[in-house]
Amino acid sequence: MRYEFPHMKKLLLVLLVILIAAYWYFRHHRSSSHTHHAWDESVKILPAGLTHIGDLEAARFGNTPLAIKLIAKAAGDDSVEDIEGWVRKLRGTCKLDVLHAVDSFVVAVPKDGGYFVITALDRLDRSDIDGCMKKLSATITELDHGIVRYTGATERPFTLRWFDDQLFAFGLFEQGFNDHDEFLKLTSGGFDKDKDMNKLASKIDRSWTGWVIAREAPLDNVAASGVFSVVISGNDVSIVARAFADDLGPVKSALDDLVALAKHFGADDPRFAEIVAALHVESDKDSAAITATVSDDAIVRLLFPAN
Repeated sequence: MRYEFPHMKKLLLVLLVILIAAYWYFRHHRSSSHTHHAWDESVKILPAGLTHIGDLEAARFGNTPLAIKLIAKAAGDDSVEDIEGWVRKLRGTCKLDVLHAVDSFVVAVPKDGGYFVITALDRLDRSDIDGCMKKLSATITELDHGIVRYTGATERPFTLRWFDDQLFAFGLFEQGFNDHDEFLKLTSGGFDKDKDMNKLASKIDRSWTGWVIAREAPLDNVAASGVFSVVISGNDVSIVARAFADDLGPVKSALDDLVALAKHFGADDPRFAEIVAALHVESDKDSAAITATVSDDAIVRLLFPAN
């Protein structure tokens, strides 16, 4: 049996960047003036037909030891060099710590690929962002429906869609970060008509640190939807990958096979050993799940393996 995780891997990488940003925000956060939470607003903005949606509760994550460990590792990792460069540029030129003023994020993956992020700001607003872009020699062009094109601050133009002064979206689509038509289509609502994704969204527990819902769980030849959740408590990280289906027999069998495969190939690999040892399958009348509770060091080893 073959298992593929292309969208999930992309989504987890995007969420890792968000985790790093969230750590810096809550490490230095002093006061709050935000009026939005990204998920609460996203249900009005997201379209029907998405394949994955992910949310990060930045406040809960930012207060965990895992946040400190991840940012320490990321600081020396080439994969986030571009992000670090931009953070330094914004601080140096604009005297602006954008990452410190982000309240929350939602990441969504359309069926045709790409992704977009809905961001709620705290302490900053659009005037701060636009002021910074002007200092970076950007030309700001107002388009329509709150979509604004910024040209000159980066190698290629990019667009943001502002819903109000503290809520915006950006995305990577077929035409890069400057795809007006696709951007408008994918941020104009319709999520309330998507019965399958709304059903998954109803499973979300707002006490979770982060979550991803998936229209199709990444199990080959098994029809199921999925909810992935992470809860961080002290140095413990609890992970649940839960699948829902009308016929749970094939789902549980597939999960049993996946855990057995992981234990066979990962038990002797220091990147995976603690995680695969903790994996087990559980089920109830509505779902079957792979669960594990591991140390935050195990997550760091997974995301930043030693050379």
